Amino acid sequence: MVPHPPEGSRSRTFPVGAHLFVNLGEELHDHVLGGARLTMGRRTDNDVFVPDTLASKLHAELVAEGGRYYLEDRGSRNGTFLGKRRVEGRVSLSQAETIRIGNTYMLFCQGDVKARDQFLFCPQGHPGDRRAKFCGSCGAPLS
Repeated sequence: MVPHPPEGSRSRTFPVGAHLFVNLGEELHDHVLGGARLTMGRRTDNDVFVPDTLASKLHAELVAEGGRYYLEDRGSRNGTFLGKRRVEGRVSLSQAETIRIGNTYMLFCQGDVKARDQFLFCPQGHPGDRRAKFCGSCGAPLS
Protein backbone atom coordinates (compact mmCIF):
# COMPACT_ATOMS: atom_id res chain seq x y z
CA MET A 1 0.00 0.00 0.00
CA VAL A 2 1.44 3.39 -0.97
CA PRO A 3 0.92 6.11 1.67
CA HIS A 4 -0.74 9.30 0.55
CA PRO A 5 -1.41 12.55 2.40
CA PRO A 6 -5.13 13.24 2.57
CA GLU A 7 -6.28 16.30 0.65
CA GLY A 8 -7.81 19.02 2.80
CA SER A 9 -6.69 17.24 5.96
CA ARG A 10 -7.79 20.17 8.13
CA SER A 11 -11.50 19.40 7.65
CA ARG A 12 -11.91 16.37 5.42
CA THR A 13 -14.17 13.60 6.68
CA PHE A 14 -12.64 10.23 5.91
CA PRO A 15 -14.75 7.31 4.71
CA VAL A 16 -16.20 4.90 7.23
CA GLY A 17 -13.72 2.14 8.00
CA ALA A 18 -10.48 1.68 9.89
CA HIS A 19 -7.60 4.07 9.23
CA LEU A 20 -4.07 4.55 10.46
CA PHE A 21 -2.99 8.19 10.23
CA VAL A 22 0.80 8.54 10.34
CA ASN A 23 2.28 11.93 11.24
CA LEU A 24 5.48 12.37 9.21
CA GLY A 25 6.35 15.99 9.95
CA GLU A 26 4.79 18.04 7.18
CA GLU A 27 2.53 15.25 5.96
CA LEU A 28 -0.32 13.25 7.44
CA HIS A 29 -0.50 9.90 5.67
CA ASP A 30 -3.75 7.94 5.67
CA HIS A 31 -3.55 4.15 5.42
CA VAL A 32 -6.90 2.43 4.99
CA LEU A 33 -6.90 -0.96 6.67
CA GLY A 34 -8.30 -3.27 4.05
CA GLY A 35 -6.58 -6.58 4.81
CA ALA A 36 -6.04 -8.85 7.78
CA ARG A 37 -2.58 -7.43 8.62
CA LEU A 38 -0.73 -4.15 8.24
CA THR A 39 3.01 -4.22 8.96
CA MET A 40 4.90 -1.18 10.27
CA GLY A 41 8.63 -0.60 10.40
CA ARG A 42 11.82 0.83 8.95
CA ARG A 43 12.03 -1.59 6.00
CA THR A 44 10.51 -0.12 2.85
CA ASP A 45 8.63 -3.36 2.11
CA ASN A 46 6.38 -2.84 5.16
CA ASP A 47 2.82 -1.68 4.50
CA VAL A 48 3.61 1.41 6.58
CA PHE A 49 7.18 2.66 6.14
CA VAL A 50 8.37 4.41 9.32
CA PRO A 51 11.47 6.50 8.44
CA ASP A 52 12.59 6.72 12.06
CA THR A 53 16.01 5.46 13.21
CA LEU A 54 14.39 4.26 16.45
CA ALA A 55 12.06 1.95 14.52
CA SER A 56 12.98 -1.69 13.97
CA LYS A 57 12.92 -3.24 10.50
CA LEU A 58 9.61 -4.97 11.31
CA HIS A 59 8.41 -3.10 14.36
CA ALA A 60 4.71 -3.81 14.82
CA GLU A 61 1.55 -5.06 13.12
CA LEU A 62 -2.10 -4.12 13.10
CA VAL A 63 -4.25 -7.24 12.91
CA ALA A 64 -7.93 -7.47 11.96
CA GLU A 65 -9.68 -10.46 13.45
CA GLY A 66 -13.36 -11.14 14.07
CA GLY A 67 -14.41 -7.54 13.39
CA ARG A 68 -11.91 -6.16 15.92
CA TYR A 69 -8.44 -4.64 15.53
CA TYR A 70 -5.33 -5.48 17.53
CA LEU A 71 -1.83 -4.06 17.80
CA GLU A 72 1.16 -6.41 18.17
CA ASP A 73 4.79 -5.52 18.86
CA ARG A 74 7.01 -7.74 16.69
CA GLY A 75 10.03 -7.88 18.98
CA SER A 76 11.11 -4.28 18.41
CA ARG A 77 14.22 -2.84 20.05
CA ASN A 78 12.54 0.22 21.58
CA GLY A 79 8.98 -0.95 22.06
CA THR A 80 5.62 0.01 20.62
CA PHE A 81 3.42 2.30 22.70
CA LEU A 82 -0.35 2.61 22.81
CA GLY A 83 -0.90 5.95 24.50
CA LYS A 84 1.66 5.87 27.33
CA ARG A 85 1.49 2.09 27.78
CA ARG A 86 4.13 -0.21 26.26
CA VAL A 87 2.54 -2.96 24.17
CA GLU A 88 3.26 -6.46 25.46
CA GLY A 89 1.96 -9.18 23.16
CA ARG A 90 -1.37 -8.31 21.52
CA VAL A 91 -3.65 -5.49 22.67
CA SER A 92 -7.15 -4.59 21.47
CA LEU A 93 -7.66 -1.17 19.84
CA SER A 94 -10.54 1.21 20.54
CA GLN A 95 -12.15 3.83 18.27
CA ALA A 96 -9.30 6.36 18.44
CA GLU A 97 -5.91 5.30 19.84
CA THR A 98 -2.49 6.94 19.66
CA ILE A 99 0.37 4.62 18.65
CA ARG A 100 4.03 5.58 18.96
CA ILE A 101 6.99 3.90 17.29
CA GLY A 102 10.21 5.71 18.18
CA ASN A 103 9.46 9.40 17.60
CA THR A 104 6.72 8.69 15.05
CA TYR A 105 3.12 9.16 16.14
CA MET A 106 0.19 7.41 14.55
CA LEU A 107 -3.51 7.45 15.19
CA PHE A 108 -5.74 4.42 14.72
CA CYS A 109 -9.35 5.39 14.00
CA GLN A 110 -12.41 3.35 13.29
CA GLY A 111 -15.60 4.81 11.84
CA ASP A 112 -16.38 8.26 10.49
CA VAL A 113 -13.60 10.57 11.72
CA LYS A 114 -12.17 13.97 10.96
CA ALA A 115 -8.41 14.41 11.07
CA ARG A 116 -9.03 17.90 12.51
CA ASP A 117 -10.65 16.32 15.58
CA GLN A 118 -7.61 14.14 16.27
CA PHE A 119 -4.58 16.33 15.45
CA LEU A 120 -3.55 19.91 16.00
CA PHE A 121 -2.44 21.90 12.95
CA CYS A 122 -0.21 24.91 12.40
CA PRO A 123 -1.33 27.75 10.08
CA GLN A 124 0.61 26.03 7.24
CA GLY A 125 -1.52 22.89 7.69
CA HIS A 126 1.20 20.62 9.12
CA PRO A 127 -0.22 18.08 11.61
CA GLY A 128 1.16 17.94 15.13
CA ASP A 129 0.84 15.82 18.21
CA ARG A 130 -1.74 17.15 20.70
CA ARG A 131 0.95 17.43 23.41
CA ALA A 132 3.15 19.80 21.39
CA LYS A 133 2.67 23.58 21.43
CA PHE A 134 4.66 24.35 18.29
CA CYS A 135 4.95 22.75 14.84
CA GLY A 136 7.97 20.47 14.46
CA SER A 137 8.24 21.45 10.78
CA CYS A 138 7.99 25.25 10.76
CA GLY A 139 7.88 26.28 14.43
CA ALA A 140 4.47 27.97 14.22
CA PRO A 141 1.99 27.54 17.08
CA LEU A 142 -0.37 24.56 16.83
CA SER A 143 -4.10 25.03 17.27
